Amino acid sequence: MVLTICMIIGLSILFFKESIKMRKHIFTIILPLAVMGMLATSCSKDEDYLDVELSDPTDNFIPKADDDSETAQLRNQFKEETGSYLLFNDTIQHYLLGKDVNGELLYFNELLDVEYSTTSANPTTKPYTYTYLKTFERQSQAVEFLKEYIISHFTRSLAPFSYLLVNTISGKDEWGNNTKPYAVAGERSIALAMGELNKLTTAASKKKFANKHLLIIVGKIASDHSSYFSDFKSVSNGRYGTNFSIPDGMTKDQVGREYGFISVPGVYLPTYEQDIKAFASVILTYTDSQIEAKYADYPLIVKKAKIFREALINMGYIF
Repeated sequence: MVLTICMIIGLSILFFKESIKMRKHIFTIILPLAVMGMLATSCSKDEDYLDVELSDPTDNFIPKADDDSETAQLRNQFKEETGSYLLFNDTIQHYLLGKDVNGELLYFNELLDVEYSTTSANPTTKPYTYTYLKTFERQSQAVEFLKEYIISHFTRSLAPFSYLLVNTISGKDEWGNNTKPYAVAGERSIALAMGELNKLTTAASKKKFANKHLLIIVGKIASDHSSYFSDFKSVSNGRYGTNFSIPDGMTKDQVGREYGFISVPGVYLPTYEQDIKAFASVILTYTDSQIEAKYADYPLIVKKAKIFREALINMGYIF
C-alpha cells in the first residue's frame, strides 16, 4: 500500500509553515507557531490516503478542554494575563495515527521551530533540543520570574505569540560547536532556559540572570526590525566588517571606539550583527549617564547608545 499525502494550502499565514517528514513510522511537523489550514487528500481516487486533520492553528497552544491539571490552569491564566501562549514542551502534538502496512504504529508529531523565519522557505537546519521543567513547582517559579523580570520590559506590541519555558537548551552555533544558550528568540516565539533559577535567592541575582535572556532577545529585536535602527546603523555604515590600520601607540579597541564600536573582536571591524549585540549589552548594563562617563572620549559610541535605546523605546521596550 502506498500512502500519499497531498496538501492543499489556502491562505498563507505570515508566520506559519509546515514540513512533513516520514522517519521510521513517525510523521514530524516542525512548526514556527502553529499549523496552517491543511487538507490532506488523495491525488487519485484509486490511491489510499492518510487523513491528517488539523483545525484552528492556536488549538495546540492551549491545554485540552478536559485538562484540569495545575499546569493547565497556570498556562490558561498566563494567556489571559499576558496575551501570549505558554508552553513547557516543544512537542505541540503527539498522537497515534494508526498502523502501517507492516502492522507497526504510525505517530503524528508537531514540534515548535522557535527560530523559524518568514524569509526562509525551509525549517531550521539545526534545531534546538530541550530538557524540561518537570514539576509544577519549577514551572510556577519560572512563570513568576518571567512575568517579573522579562515581560515587565515588554509592552503588548513586543509580546511574542508564545513563550517556551524549559530547563536547558542545547544546539550548535554557526561554526557547528555545541552551545547551551540562555534563550532562543524567533520572530514570534521565545524559548528561555530556566535551569539556574532555583539556585537564585536574591533579586539582584535574578535580575542578572534575566539580563542574560534579555541580551539575546533585544539583539533579536534589533536584528529583525532594521527600519527602527537605521539611524544607529548609519553612524558606522561603510565600516562594518572592514579592515583597518592601528596607529602606533593605540590598540585595536581604541581604534574601533574612534569609529563608534564598543570592541573589535578580530582583525576586522565588527559586523552589524556583532555591533548590535555589543550595544544591547551596554544599554542593558548601564544608564545613559553611565555610558557618557564610561565612553566620554568616544562620542560616536555615546551617540549610538542613545539612538539604540531610543529605538527600543519607540518599539515598546520598557527600561
